[in-house]
Amino acid sequence: MLICPELIDYSKYKRIFIFGCSFTNYWWPTWANILHCEMPEATCYNFGQSGGGNQFISATLVAANQKYKFNQYDLVIPHWSTYCREDRYIQTGWLTPGNIWTQGTYDDEFLQKYACAKGYLVRDLAIITATMYMLQQLPSDYIMLQAVPATYDSAYFKGQGLEEVVELYSNVLNSMPPSLWDLVCPLDNGGNKYWVNGHEYYNKHHNNGKGAMYQDYHPNPLRYLDYLEKLGFDISQPTRELTAKYNAELLALKTHDDLMVWHNNLAGSIKNYYYHEHLI
Repeated sequence: MLICPELIDYSKYKRIFIFGCSFTNYWWPTWANILHCEMPEATCYNFGQSGGGNQFISATLVAANQKYKFNQYDLVIPHWSTYCREDRYIQTGWLTPGNIWTQGTYDDEFLQKYACAKGYLVRDLAIITATMYMLQQLPSDYIMLQAVPATYDSAYFKGQGLEEVVELYSNVLNSMPPSLWDLVCPLDNGGNKYWVNGHEYYNKHHNNGKGAMYQDYHPNPLRYLDYLEKLGFDISQPTRELTAKYNAELLALKTHDDLMVWHNNLAGSIKNYYYHEHLI
């Protein structure tokens, strides 16, 4: 059953199944980890994967239901990603390089032959719709969230008929609350939204291996907390304080190596905090 964030009863759930990209599972606590703090007795299955697109998210959700049989004590939350992504299952796992126009896995020949912005939107909105209809038939509760609106990559759609695709699936898009992009990202002086750097740290692998400061656009924990509250989730004071603690620890880290040590210690010290597995 579809539920509204402001009406959620945290005590009801014994398991939480979460699906998404790096906005869901990352080197520091995301909205998913913060939300789990409100349900500490529930087992959290976080299947988010960096670079994951909507094909990966839907396929992983379906596989999770096949294995775990979602029931009335489960909360299922797909957090849909950006649209121009090329997910592919190869041998033993998902290849998820992220945005097709900026990734380094598929070469220029592939892009020229097969990359089509409108095609990705047609594919993904059908996938999201089919997943929604599936969730409606299951006994579990669900909330569908989105990282960005369908028009986020509109610069790639010039002359391709973006509007007709969005209109076709308007009922599905309108059933979801505003996106992370809509709720968290501010406007510049020209009235355009932009990603605010969640953290800045030195990464020895950047600048062709010479090392450089890296501005990471993923929201930091306090921005994810803001996102949840703007969605309508009731977040307790202890969870707010814990999120502020993690945020301060994160911003004190100066290098990527320090970040990895902190992440591994955090993941190892908190039960189910960074739960992840390969289903197939």
